[in-house]
Amino acid sequence: MPVVAVRWRRRLLLCLCVVALLLAMLYIFRDALIARPLGRLVANQLTRHLGGTFSVARVRGRWLSGAVLEDLRTVTAPPTGTLVRLECRRLEVDYSLWRMLRARDVLAGISAINADGVVIDLDLTRARPATTTTSSKLTAVPRPQLPERFRPTLAIIGDVRVQTAAGAVALPAFSLDGDGETAVLTVAHACFPGFGLPDERLELQAERVGDGLDFHTVGAVAGVEIAHAHVGDELTLELLAAGGAAGVRVADGAVALRFDALDLAQLPAWLRRWSLPDAGVVNGRALIGINHRANAQLAVRDFRWREATFTTASFNAVWDGAELRVDAARADGPGIALALSNARLLPTTPWLAGAERVSATVDDLRPWLALRWPNVARVPQAVSLALTVAGAGPRLTCAPLTLGCGDSRVALNGALTLPVAGDTWASATIDAQAQATL
Repeated sequence: MPVVAVRWRRRLLLCLCVVALLLAMLYIFRDALIARPLGRLVANQLTRHLGGTFSVARVRGRWLSGAVLEDLRTVTAPPTGTLVRLECRRLEVDYSLWRMLRARDVLAGISAINADGVVIDLDLTRARPATTTTSSKLTAVPRPQLPERFRPTLAIIGDVRVQTAAGAVALPAFSLDGDGETAVLTVAHACFPGFGLPDERLELQAERVGDGLDFHTVGAVAGVEIAHAHVGDELTLELLAAGGAAGVRVADGAVALRFDALDLAQLPAWLRRWSLPDAGVVNGRALIGINHRANAQLAVRDFRWREATFTTASFNAVWDGAELRVDAARADGPGIALALSNARLLPTTPWLAGAERVSATVDDLRPWLALRWPNVARVPQAVSLALTVAGAGPRLTCAPLTLGCGDSRVALNGALTLPVAGDTWASATIDAQAQATL
């Protein structure tokens, strides 16, 4: 055999031995050479994107087909934003490195995500990052997109706690399981201590539809059932509660609201903590567009709020960004009839810019006045009111306003010139004549 060939083989054998030795050393010292540096890299990326300081004990795995992240912890919470704490005892990701390289898409190669010991604390009352800007104008809602090739199986177990301005919400020992197309979030005892609600079971089912998600709850939670919701080209939400239904649709920069036969008397207790009417069946529609321009139509029957009782009530109005134009409003009940048409209401003083017609007939004002002045309830006889006002621009003409109590009557005829926008009522002028019968 030629000497050159022998030397070439010896050199090749030596190179293979060196490579084998390096691979062996790399495997023996993989924690120090690979796992810990990767852990620091992951922690640094979390710190960069979320703020605060995070630590990862180690990253290990098969490298070509999967990796395991161990002991992720929050060392220092982000100074701003909603995230307070993020932890994960073990996060395992199965993937195909070949598929990632072939598709040139990291998410396309992920086939499974398993996480245990996940802890997420959120505080929605914390200040937002300084870079976040808010606007009073309603713009088009960003369209969330799910990557088409990202369809891993899921098995995640952990705890979530959320602090809101209204109270705390806790989802202890939740589990999220999915097969790439559908997912189920289950919480055996969802806690709402800040809302004064008992623990309830929560089961939320989600299904992938195109690049969006459809989801719904199984049964009601806290008296409200999500019958259907969609996140994708548009946002839609259908709720069942209080013997009726409510819907929200967000699309093309506009928000549409719908109420169908909502019985206020059947509202869940946590909603009744606010000063809502005692009873009434509500039907209504509202559309809020760009720059907060809006219109609304509302109808209520069998309405009751404290001493106020109406058999029927309706309201049609348009908000143009500067003033509220009430096209028509009416309320009728036992001993009372109120009507308003083509009124212009302002968000600041003097509040009223004009009205085409106002009428009111009240058989007894005492229950109404007693809401503000309790001693009025001691008046032995009913106090009646009859009022008709016609307007043109800022001038309102009253013909007449009549107050009665027993055999006594006070009648007022005249005109009121409203103050200009931004001025006080001290600048209003009144030209009136009064006649009394005692």
